[in-house]
Amino acid sequence: MVSFLQVAQAVNTLATSTYWIHESTLAERLGVTDADLEGWVKCVREGGSGAKSKNTFQPNPAPYNVKINFADLSADNILNLHYQENRCNAIPKVNGEVWSLYSFARYYFVGML
Repeated sequence: MVSFLQVAQAVNTLATSTYWIHESTLAERLGVTDADLEGWVKCVREGGSGAKSKNTFQPNPAPYNVKINFADLSADNILNLHYQENRCNAIPKVNGEVWSLYSFARYYFVGML
């Protein structure tokens, strides 16, 4: 398992994108699993992890201890990472069966828009 800061540092070392890249491609470039990337994005979006109502909330390390919305394409953020959700039809077959013709996938852009 990778730490929050390891992923943040890996994001900061990515070259600026010239096109949108699929979430699985970004995870591969960062050296994490898709699930790790999804969990990391959730921590960034929430400004930390845990529940404030249960006193288990742990803020992210500074300077990432604020809520960052990667989906807001009108504003830059400290990580210069943005995403949009698009329909994707590249669903892998499971036991020869397609579970869904279309699903939504995140596509990321590294750099300022």
